[in-house]
Parts: sequence; structure tokens; C-alpha cells
Amino acid sequence: MSDSESALARSWVDEARQVTLSNAPDATTVAIENMLVLGIPHPVDVRDIHAALEGVRAEYRKKVERCGKAGLFYSWVDDASGTIRCGFGEVTQLGDLPFRCSLKRANTLAQIAGAAIAAQSGGIIPWGDLVEVDRSEWSDSEADDDVECIELLVFAESLGPAK
Repeated sequence: MSDSESALARSWVDEARQVTLSNAPDATTVAIENMLVLGIPHPVDVRDIHAALEGVRAEYRKKVERCGKAGLFYSWVDDASGTIRCGFGEVTQLGDLPFRCSLKRANTLAQIAGAAIAAQSGGIIPWGDLVEVDRSEWSDSEADDDVECIELLVFAESLGPAK
């Protein structure tokens, strides 16, 4: 384990330790309260991110076991904010997670680490090139169309006893 890898893993696991699993009655609130938002340092290697994500997953597993809960640990890259997000939801299927877009299942956390590196190196629009878009006259269905056409790569794994 490299120095940067261990520092990143320690930092992210420390952040995961601060998460208190929610007992809220609805899936959306649970998702928000159980979410961990992890900043991606520059420069960083895919192996460093992968090892740190493994540590975060292990920490969530401990929390789930201590609370006697069951559900999915999940992780994805938020390209817009340049972060990796991790969470836990008391659901059994990927499609039951509270996302409004299409989901593509990642088989490993290494895929999420790779997606994080890819997000760092492409698709960046300089601030000065951004333009304001007036969406006030759009119907709700037009606004939703933008979200529904996105396909998000998400890693998910069952934690806790089987339901």
C-alpha cells in the first residue's frame, strides 16, 4: 500500500465512520442521510481509489451488522461534482434505489474507481463557456426527460442478513 493510498483510505474510512445509518420511513430520506460524498484528490491513481472504496464498503458493512439492517451498499461517480458517492439503502434490488435515471450495474468497485479517473480527465467545460439555461417554461416532463436519458454506473452489494 502506497503512502497516498493509505492516506486516502484512512481519510475516506474516517468519513464513513461519521455516517449514522438512518431510520427514516422513506427511501429518499434514507438515501440522503446515509450518503457519503467523497472528494477525489488530484493526482490520484485508480488503485488508490479502489483500495479506499474497499475500506469504505467494509465500514458500511460493520455499521449494517451492528444495526441488524439488511439492504444494498452502493457507490457511483457524480460527474457534475467530481465526487464519488456511497450509501446504504434498505432495498434488495438496484432498481429500488431512489435514482430517477437509468442504472447500469458495475460488477466491482474497481469499475467505480476507473470511472472516477475517467471523469477527472474529460468532459470539463471551462466556467466562462457555460451559459444560463432558462428552464422556467419547460414542462415537468421535459425536465424529467433530461434525467431519464442518463445512464449511471452504480456498484451495489447486499449487506446484512438476507430479507
